[in-house]
Amino acid sequence: MKNTNDTHPILFMLAGFLLSATALFGQYDPWAHTEETQNFVKIVKKDNYRSRVDHLHDYVMVEAEGAADPRKVLSQAHARTLALKTARALAYEKLMETVEGLKMTSNTIYKDELLKWSFIVTRVKGMIKNAEVLDENVTDLDDGSVLAKVRLVYRLHGQGGIMMPVIEEMLRSPAVVKERKSFEVNNPPRKKGNSKYTGVLLKIRGLKWDPPEFWKIKTPSSQTVWDTRFVDWEYANTEITYGTWNLFKKDKKLAKKYGRIGDSPLEIKVKQITEAGNLVISEKDALKLRQTNNEFLYENRIAVIYSKK
Repeated sequence: MKNTNDTHPILFMLAGFLLSATALFGQYDPWAHTEETQNFVKIVKKDNYRSRVDHLHDYVMVEAEGAADPRKVLSQAHARTLALKTARALAYEKLMETVEGLKMTSNTIYKDELLKWSFIVTRVKGMIKNAEVLDENVTDLDDGSVLAKVRLVYRLHGQGGIMMPVIEEMLRSPAVVKERKSFEVNNPPRKKGNSKYTGVLLKIRGLKWDPPEFWKIKTPSSQTVWDTRFVDWEYANTEITYGTWNLFKKDKKLAKKYGRIGDSPLEIKVKQITEAGNLVISEKDALKLRQTNNEFLYENRIAVIYSKK
C-alpha cells in the first residue's frame, strides 16, 4: 500500500533570502557578520524578505532553508534528502525572483526588460541554474526535524554577469540610441590627454538614495552631465573589475582602493537626489567636470560615498 504521507513530506519551509557581496576569494561570512565588519553599504530592498545589494564586489547571494518533519517521511535519510531538495529549489527560485526585482531605471525593473525581449528569458534562466553553490549543509535538530541550508551566488555585471543580457539589449534599443545622441550634443566631446584628476568621487550625505542600474549625474537645471548608459563598455568590460559603479560607506580610502578612481579623484558633493534616482550636483561642479579631460567618465572611473547622516 502506498504511503500517502510521502505525497506531502514537507511540513514547513523556512526561507531567508540574502543579497550581499563577497570577495572573489576568501571566506564567505554570514551576511550579519559581514554587515558589522565591512565598510561598504548594502541597500535593502523587498518587503517579504531581506535582500541586500552590494556594488563593491558585484555579487548577488541568496540563502534559502528547507526543513522536513521526520514524522512525515520514510526515514531520517529521506528527510535529509527532501530538506536539501527543498532548499535548493527555493534558492534558485528566489535568486531569479530577486534579480527580476532589481531596478534598471527609475520606472523599470529587470523583469520589465525581460518581457520586452522574451528571447533572452531562456538564456537568463539558464544562467540562474548555473549559479555557483557557495555551500549547502543539512543539520539534524534537537526536536528530530531536519534543516537544510543552501547559499547561491552569481555575478551581476561584466562578462557572464546576470545583468548583461538585458543591458546589452537596452543599449541596442532605439530609445537609448536617441538619448545617446542627445547626450553627445549636450556634452563636450570625449577628451583624452593629461589631467590632474584620475576619476570622480561623488559624496552623498544625509540624503536617501535607492539607485537604479542606470542613473545620471545632472545639474539643477536638469542638464545631463553623465549617464551610465554612455560608458565605453568595450573598455569597461575588459578593464573594470566590478560593476557599473561602486558604492561605499563614507570611506575615501576604500573608495580609492576598489573604486578605480585613482589617487587624485575630482571630489563632488551631491546636492540633491531626484525622484528618478539621479544625482544633482552644482552648476559650478558640472562646469568643472565638463572642462576637465574627461576620459575617466567614459572609462567609468566613478565611485560614490554614501552616508545617510
